[in-house]
Amino acid sequence: MNSHELIFLGTGNAFGHGGRRHSSYAISTLINQKKSFLLIDCGPSTLPALHENNVDPKSIDYIYLSHLHPDHWLGLPLLVLDNKWITKRNDPIQLICPQGTEDLVTKTCELLYSRDEADAVTDTYHFIEIGNQTTKKIDDRLSVETLPAIHGGNGRMGILTFNGESIGYSGDSAFFEPSFLRLINCKIAIHEASSFNQPIPNHTTLSEILHYKTQIRGQLFLTHVDVTVTENSQIIEPPIFLAEDNMRIQF
Repeated sequence: MNSHELIFLGTGNAFGHGGRRHSSYAISTLINQKKSFLLIDCGPSTLPALHENNVDPKSIDYIYLSHLHPDHWLGLPLLVLDNKWITKRNDPIQLICPQGTEDLVTKTCELLYSRDEADAVTDTYHFIEIGNQTTKKIDDRLSVETLPAIHGGNGRMGILTFNGESIGYSGDSAFFEPSFLRLINCKIAIHEASSFNQPIPNHTTLSEILHYKTQIRGQLFLTHVDVTVTENSQIIEPPIFLAEDNMRIQF
């Protein structure tokens, strides 16, 4: 019986080709007959995507942040504002993130809003800043292993084990085989494919991924895509899938 659901809140790159939202993914599981959500990345368009998919921000218990580029984290200040005025959580979200995230989010909230919003950051988030190649047990529900990536913004790939199921996530990265092979051993893997075959520094192409089709043990979902990927979607076949905004899968 499937016990988890993955909602693709945003599957686009920084430029939002085709109207795709910025990177964000929500994974739910039942804990004591109540939905608990793990959010992976939190781009600027995450909050409206949560509302569109009927995900109450109060039900988000964890956020995993892959790296510190704005299309992956700039939704965090908006959740602070939402929490201060609307959601009013009882406990902060556990935010597993690169070093420097707390300082960045706090300064951004002060810059964009006011000192009051900056002071409200710790009401919204409990920051757990971890490095690359780190294994961290957050609690009995969630553990995180970070893997090397070739990208800026303190980027890393990650394997997240949430209530017994492991999800591999690339964030953004040039193709890096050692980490990629770890991700595709997971039941669910989410990997960027920023173009069809045009090299983009520090990013992966669809053509590179297709060479590994027979080695994928679970399902691999392609995100962070541009128009050249969607134009060639006919060559994408299981166990590789092109993700779409608002797509849901059970696993």
